[in-house]
Amino acid sequence: MQIKPSNLSKKIRTLPNFNNPKIIFIGMPGTGKSHIGMELCSILNNMSYGYKFIDTDQLVMEKASMSISDYFEKFGELEFRNLEAKVIKKALSSTANNIISTGGGAVLNQEVYNAIMRQRENGAIIVYTKSYGFNGDDIIFNNSNRPLLKTPSDWNELFKKRAVIYEKLASVSIFSSIDGVRVESKDNSAIISNAFKFYRQNVCSTPPELGPDKSNKPDSNVCGTIYDVIMSMSYDDLIHELTADIPYNSEKIMILHTSNTVAYAERIRESVAHFKLNKQVYLREVPDGEDGKKLTEFAGVLEDLAGSGFTRNDLIIGVGGGALTDMSGYCAAAYLRGIRYFNVPTSLLAIVDASTGGKTAVNLEAGKNLVGAFYNPLKVYCGLESLYTLSIRDFKEAFGEIIKAGCIRDKSILPMIDEFFESVNFGGESGSDSDPVGDSIDLKSLIKLTFKSVGVKIQVVSKDFTEQGERELLNFGHTFAHAIEKHSAYEVRHGEAVGVGMVFAAHLGVELGTTSPKVLDQILKSLKVVGLPSTLSELEKYSPGISSYTLDEFLSVMQIDKKARGADLRFVVLRDFDEWEIATNPSADVLKAAFEATAGV
Repeated sequence: MQIKPSNLSKKIRTLPNFNNPKIIFIGMPGTGKSHIGMELCSILNNMSYGYKFIDTDQLVMEKASMSISDYFEKFGELEFRNLEAKVIKKALSSTANNIISTGGGAVLNQEVYNAIMRQRENGAIIVYTKSYGFNGDDIIFNNSNRPLLKTPSDWNELFKKRAVIYEKLASVSIFSSIDGVRVESKDNSAIISNAFKFYRQNVCSTPPELGPDKSNKPDSNVCGTIYDVIMSMSYDDLIHELTADIPYNSEKIMILHTSNTVAYAERIRESVAHFKLNKQVYLREVPDGEDGKKLTEFAGVLEDLAGSGFTRNDLIIGVGGGALTDMSGYCAAAYLRGIRYFNVPTSLLAIVDASTGGKTAVNLEAGKNLVGAFYNPLKVYCGLESLYTLSIRDFKEAFGEIIKAGCIRDKSILPMIDEFFESVNFGGESGSDSDPVGDSIDLKSLIKLTFKSVGVKIQVVSKDFTEQGERELLNFGHTFAHAIEKHSAYEVRHGEAVGVGMVFAAHLGVELGTTSPKVLDQILKSLKVVGLPSTLSELEKYSPGISSYTLDEFLSVMQIDKKARGADLRFVVLRDFDEWEIATNPSADVLKAAFEATAGV
């Protein structure tokens, strides 16, 4: 199964010079064509654009004077498709620029297909609401308007036949649902509004290069506003999708990987060769972890790109954990002032944190991520199959970021963490942090949890791409965490440090009278459920001596953290779940009390 939530990285303000084109929704049943279409109609009309929403299924029933199922039973599918085609062609022929939702199978009719394609050529926006399989959404089955759908397998079989047609017609694609769990309507509104703005600015206003099929296809890296985050159980399916998405005019591809991810990099190269894409593919190994984010490694990659003759049309693919995707993204942002890149995160932490959001960086001796850029990938490809090979410690550390997502924006994540770990068995008392996770985790449950966590980041980043305001919320726990990482020489993992950093920030907020004690209690409870440290003393097993550092020594690192403003020391503190503020220059007594409570010695 694959899911594609759109990652939106700029707040929509206006739709300048908008000429009210037709908007036509296509896609499988149950993916929200009518629901999202009606919301879009409302949004645009509130912005003084005159639109009318038309559901062609409703028009068919009015024309037939019976339900779609009854018409099927009485006259058969062929007659229904003929009637449907007449209704849709009439709706499309109207001179009014309406928003039109079509039936899932309507595009199978050649006349309907041709009519929609002509509309696209004349400036209509064809919106494909994507979904990649249902396992349990009873809403769409045994429905009087969906006679072809009785079981989820029916849906998946129809999808296999129709997907290629949807893709050919679409000018904008959005993700709408996953495994029976629907995206909230307000998120749909944001997604379609941003997709709409993106289409207007990058296809209508400035005609892009024509692709090999002579169609206009927006390049999501032109303005960095929208891209897909793709999740798949199967790495083979993921790599096939990645290969199909390689820009046609890229002649060279550099795949950056670590020693642990070379097998995945090789599989991408083999896929490119298998499909005879005529690309030169280079594999380049980068040291694992923070060692791969040194300026010397960064410079080495840039020299190799230049030496191999890479141009702005070419592509970098970063395959690895968060450090690797951070560095590969910054290489893409810096080389020739910006070339295209894909992220392929192979750790859970990279999936929920570093690979999305457009932050790219390398380290200095003075601190972590002090040199970087805001720069989006074309797409992010997450293969959950790779998580089976993670060590237990590597797997658990990601939950520092997942707990953070639950605290700052979506508290429904927190009980999901409890439920997930109730079913996990990491080898009992004899299990070691270095043991592989193996099949002890339920990927179906994990993908839902991961999707919600990534969704929090998408929601925040969409409003504040370059961290001028709300995006600072994502730094909850990170000011202290980065100091922990620095003093441990990065022996303490990022997610582990974030867990303790959140405890420090919560203690700080409680001392200030800002944070509700229940927030602190929940953070401590969730860390315990996962098995993550909550104090500096508990980090001693990973970095002996870390708890012996003084508050002043931690403050010396925090003062140069990238979240500081001038001489001001700033911390994100929570008033409650999903309520936050910035605490600037807390008093020495408050800092001392929070530090001593977090030290745990």
